[in-house]
Amino acid sequence: MDFRSIEIAYFLHATEDYDRVIATIAKELNLPIERFEISSVEGHYGNPLKIVKAHIIGAEAENLPVGFFRRMSSMVKESIVHEIGRSVNEHGDLFVRLDKQQLLVGKIILAEIDPVRIKFKIRYNMYRAKLLQTYAEFFASMSN
Repeated sequence: MDFRSIEIAYFLHATEDYDRVIATIAKELNLPIERFEISSVEGHYGNPLKIVKAHIIGAEAENLPVGFFRRMSSMVKESIVHEIGRSVNEHGDLFVRLDKQQLLVGKIILAEIDPVRIKFKIRYNMYRAKLLQTYAEFFASMSN
């Protein structure tokens, strides 16, 4: 796979230890903490939220996915492949949502609630069916 960029985003709630969460997620994703930008917003009920984002390009974007996907359990990779049609948009971008709380203890688990959202952008130049097959083959090559 030829990855050209990776976008990472997640919310931090007022009840969370900001410094610990940001440092731990950066470590788990094998990125320097300086790569993350933090902005403050107001939540649905007026509660303070922080949005943490990182945009990775170039060689870092090409190398990061291999190590990241290799760390995933076979079961998680199989789940991604099983849902690949729903996880890949019309531009060929792969969306993965990780359980933030599990990531804080070193486990890579998929989740929809309060996730760490990761968007993997590739250089896209193939029909969708071929693209989905290429993703499946990529995950198969990342065996533990």
